[in-house]
Amino acid sequence: MPDLTGLGLSLGVIAAILIVSVVVGLVIGAAFLLLGAVIASIENRSYGKALGSTALYFVASIVIGVIFGLIPGFREAQVLNVIVQLIIGLLVASLITQAIFATSFGKALLAQVLAFVFSLVVFGAIAIAIAVGLGVAIQGLNGGGF
Repeated sequence: MPDLTGLGLSLGVIAAILIVSVVVGLVIGAAFLLLGAVIASIENRSYGKALGSTALYFVASIVIGVIFGLIPGFREAQVLNVIVQLIIGLLVASLITQAIFATSFGKALLAQVLAFVFSLVVFGAIAIAIAVGLGVAIQGLNGGGF
C-alpha cells in the first residue's frame, strides 16, 4: 500500500491556505464595502453589515459561476462570460447590500462599484509590487543589472 502521509499533509496545507485566503478576502472585501458605504452616504452602516453582505455575495458568486458554467458554449466565450458575470455579480451584490443595509439600490450599487474599484487598485498595486520584486530578485540572482 502506498504511503499517503505526504499527500495528506499537502492536502491539509492546501485546505488551510484556501480557508485563510477566503477569510482574509472576506475581511478585506468587507472593509472596502464599508468604505464604499461611507462614500455613498449609506445610513446605519456597520462593519458587521458589510461583512454579512460580503459573505452572502461570496456564496451567491459561487452559485452564479456554477450556473454560467453549465450553459453550453458560454464557458468557451471567455470575454463575454467575464463581462456578463461581472455585471450580474455587481447587480446581485448590490441587491444583497440594499437588503442588508436597508438602503436604496442606487446607493448600494455605488458602494459596490467603489468597493470593486478599491479592490482593483489595492490588489493591482500588490501584484505589481510582487512582480517588480521578483524581477529584481531574478536579476540579482543572475548577477545582472537592468
